[in-house]
Amino acid sequence: ALTAASGFAVYQVLTRALSPTERPLTLLYYTALVGTLGMTLALPWHWAGPPPDARAPFAPSARAAIAAWAAGKTRRQLDALAEKHDIPLLTLK
Repeated sequence: ALTAASGFAVYQVLTRALSPTERPLTLLYYTALVGTLGMTLALPWHWAGPPPDARAPFAPSARAAIAAWAAGKTRRQLDALAEKHDIPLLTLK
């Protein structure tokens, strides 16, 4: 608890010191960057991995991400092929 309180105090002081010169979005970026780096450094000592049943909810999201990637790649290839053979394509604008 003392480490968390100290970290929050440092965050408050730095935010107050940087706020006159930095935009709020930049401060948010700095906060996320420092938090990510800090948690990444602590990860090897605390990571136990998710239990097997916790991975199941992510499967549909992973499939959707792969499908979106494949659709984008297919569309780029289709556009290149249509341009090569001078075939007009229906485009939505």
